[in-house]
Amino acid sequence: MKYLVLVVDDEPASVKMIEKIIETRCEDFQVCKSVYNGRDALDYAINKDVDVIISDVSMPKMNGLSLITGVKEIKPEIETIIVSGYQDFEYVRGAIRAESSDYILKPITPTKLTDAMSRVKDKLDKVYEQNNNEYYLMAKERSHKYETLKKECVDKYDKEKLYEDITLYIINHIREELSVDVICKNMGISEATLNRLLKRYSGDTYKVFLRNIRIKEALNILRNVPGIPIKDLAYEVGFKDQFYFSKVFKSVTGVNPSEYRY
Repeated sequence: MKYLVLVVDDEPASVKMIEKIIETRCEDFQVCKSVYNGRDALDYAINKDVDVIISDVSMPKMNGLSLITGVKEIKPEIETIIVSGYQDFEYVRGAIRAESSDYILKPITPTKLTDAMSRVKDKLDKVYEQNNNEYYLMAKERSHKYETLKKECVDKYDKEKLYEDITLYIINHIREELSVDVICKNMGISEATLNRLLKRYSGDTYKVFLRNIRIKEALNILRNVPGIPIKDLAYEVGFKDQFYFSKVFKSVTGVNPSEYRY
């Protein structure tokens, strides 16, 4: 059995060197994947089988320490080796806090890497030799935890998307009568769901939320069509009475529509 290694570095030359050393000098390991930024590495590590991560510190999208911290939260059994060209104790201390198994300073040499891999192998062997039933039970529980977190993220995304869809619907139908019933019917949601969404993402009641969108659209029109009559402006944003519109506009902005344009 060979342990699976994920290599993470934004420098292709470094990636190739690590791959070559593992292929020729580390017979108990096999590179399963090489990626060039921390975010792709995190996604791969939590979704695929990985035993060891060798990661550079400084990378785009997500640095090596953040990657290791993220991986350890979901799969703490993965061993990690941090590689850096920065000879600074702060990076070493960061690697320790992130629970990295080892730390290698660039330039990478076969001796440095093989020594680190040997130490990692000892740790992996001990884990493998211990109670396998317990090990797999823990892995199952961690998998369940990840699935729960993923579901929570999806739910959050769906709610944010629904809130955005409601806002977009109102903007696209701004001239129309937009009662709570109209919104709920077209969005396929209950009034209670609508109220929860608005409270969470805007902090407003539906009446205030709708009013603010109408006035915001009125401000956009005034900026782009400064000569538009107030009566027409009111109609464009869903007010039938221009005087009531002016009253609402002033309550929100502090000035009348005619004063704002100047």
